[in-house]
Amino acid sequence: MKHGFVISMDAMLALAVTFILFVSATAYLATVKSEAKNSAFLKDFSMDTATVLEKSGELKRAVNGSGSEIANTLNRLPEPICIEVQIFNASDLQNAEISVLKNGCNAKYFEKAIAKRGFYAESKRTFYLAKISAWYKVA
Repeated sequence: MKHGFVISMDAMLALAVTFILFVSATAYLATVKSEAKNSAFLKDFSMDTATVLEKSGELKRAVNGSGSEIANTLNRLPEPICIEVQIFNASDLQNAEISVLKNGCNAKYFEKAIAKRGFYAESKRTFYLAKISAWYKVA
């Protein structure tokens, strides 16, 4: 009979230690901020937007005409995310030839992710750089 009692006490002690470790780990993980996750999401979102704009040909069409197609695409993106697309001539990377900002967005942000994409416009025989900036909308 004493053998069973000792094993039961040993099991209870192990369960108590496991429970304490579980509660401690849960409390610690609840305090960890997800800033790195948000930063990675914004970076991926800006890179994906750059890919879509390039593959759909909207960047090249914007250089030949206006940025209205880019504006239409940006305005269809999710509400809490702001995006700005700037297109620079490779010979002048200080002054954007075209700049399009999603409607309802402003330059207020806590964190911004930037993706850059180079492309060649055959009609103008010029190399351009598109800079896509993404951030969360701040009130």
